[in-house]
Amino acid sequence: MNIKNLVLDSNFLMRDVNFTSKDIVLLITLADYHKLKLIIPSVVYDECVGRYNVETTALRGSILSLLSKYKRKIVDIEKARIDDTGIIDKLNEVSSYYIYSIERFIKNNNISKVPYPSVHHDVIVKKMYEGKLPFKNERVELGYKDFLIVNSIKEHLDQGDVTVILSENAKDFCDGNVSNSCEKGKKNNKKNQYQLVRILIPKISIW
Repeated sequence: MNIKNLVLDSNFLMRDVNFTSKDIVLLITLADYHKLKLIIPSVVYDECVGRYNVETTALRGSILSLLSKYKRKIVDIEKARIDDTGIIDKLNEVSSYYIYSIERFIKNNNISKVPYPSVHHDVIVKKMYEGKLPFKNERVELGYKDFLIVNSIKEHLDQGDVTVILSENAKDFCDGNVSNSCEKGKKNNKKNQYQLVRILIPKISIW
């Protein structure tokens, strides 16, 4: 299989906000050696930024709650007063550097960011209720992002290229009996947390 493009999913990228983990360093090394083109769909980029903001906002809320509880245990004198507003402001400031981190990672490693697909909303909704992957009958909305990823690849990458998605949720893209073997492979190889989803334009299958 002569792979040309390697698409990075959010579950791989979100594990390390500094993008310096062993997995990421190994990925960059292998991609460089094998001349693979690294791809981040815009939907994945936005999800990384969005999830980071949600997680850090929740953490700041927890810190503020703990500070409020702690202040009730402090003697009420001038020297002992805590400026919790200043602490939260500083946390807000340092949290904003995530954008710089992911942009630096993209630039330094010549990663291409592909745009959103031009597929219309009515098409997506119809696909949702057909019950085919990446949409699932019990919770169709869960496949929305994966559908956009696949359609970004189909629309913006060369149709003759073999494109692979690096994801720990490969079964989200599987169809038919392939999903069973995909899940089996994941259980049998515990050291390898990630699976490759091969995109055959215009079809989708798993390797």
